[in-house]
Amino acid sequence: MINLWEISWGLINLLLDFVVLNWIFLLCACILLFLLKKLGIFKKLKKQIDINIIDFDIKGVKIRLNKTNRQAAYKIWIELVTRKIVLEFENDDIIVEIYNSWYDAFLKIRESMKEIEPYKCNLELIDISAKVLNEGLRPHLTKYQGEFRKWYKSEIVKYPDEKPQDIQKRFHKYDELVCDMLNVSKNINIYILVLEKIFKGEV
Repeated sequence: MINLWEISWGLINLLLDFVVLNWIFLLCACILLFLLKKLGIFKKLKKQIDINIIDFDIKGVKIRLNKTNRQAAYKIWIELVTRKIVLEFENDDIIVEIYNSWYDAFLKIRESMKEIEPYKCNLELIDISAKVLNEGLRPHLTKYQGEFRKWYKSEIVKYPDEKPQDIQKRFHKYDELVCDMLNVSKNINIYILVLEKIFKGEV
């Protein structure tokens, strides 16, 4: 004859064992999470940069600091800091040479962007790099470069003995063009700080 008491007691013991094991598992998990947090493992795995640049409406951008991002950010940073883009326009500067440097940088930055893996964690870096081109350089080049080059090409033929710096000052939008160049340099310097933080891994 089946002993209901023994069966019931056996089920109760099984239930108690199950509850105890779950509590032990939960306790071990909590201890493990605590140790990982204490050792900074999560911080290393999810290390991110928070960037707040109101000038370009890049608010709360999060960049995951992986090797690919750092390398790409460094290449773009090098292209910017080693060119006339970041330096203020001076009287001895030749505008055509500046445009040539900008165009070369534009192409190389675009190539560096192609190296960034198109994963979700990399989209913000791609966005920042695109803004360097589309909001930093392209507006000025679109507005002034074509017109200036066309005018300058004819003027340099007419006055071969004059210094390029003197010729370019006669361009009817010279002051406006130079003023906009100064704004481009100022704005690009903001992006340079962002890129520098990315490849240096600064938080």
